[in-house]
Amino acid sequence: MKQSLQKRTKTQWILGIAGIIVSTAVIILCGLSIFNIWEGADNFVVPLMGVMLLLQAIREWKTQRFVAIFSLAVAVFIVILTVFKLFL
Repeated sequence: MKQSLQKRTKTQWILGIAGIIVSTAVIILCGLSIFNIWEGADNFVVPLMGVMLLLQAIREWKTQRFVAIFSLAVAVFIVILTVFKLFL
């Protein structure tokens, strides 16, 4: 385990940390929404999920191309839905 962590590139470290930060933000915003602390939190959860999938697609592009393409397609779908919801 230690050797595989040391073999990671700087880009993989940055993408991993960014994924953790975005995931934590989604969890916090979901908690705020569930407990009715902030009703507008729902507006941020879906776009952040798209960002998480985009980060996953970038991270998996070299090793698992099919997973990366699927994550990218879902991220684009989420962006389209978010824009559609924003203007309607």
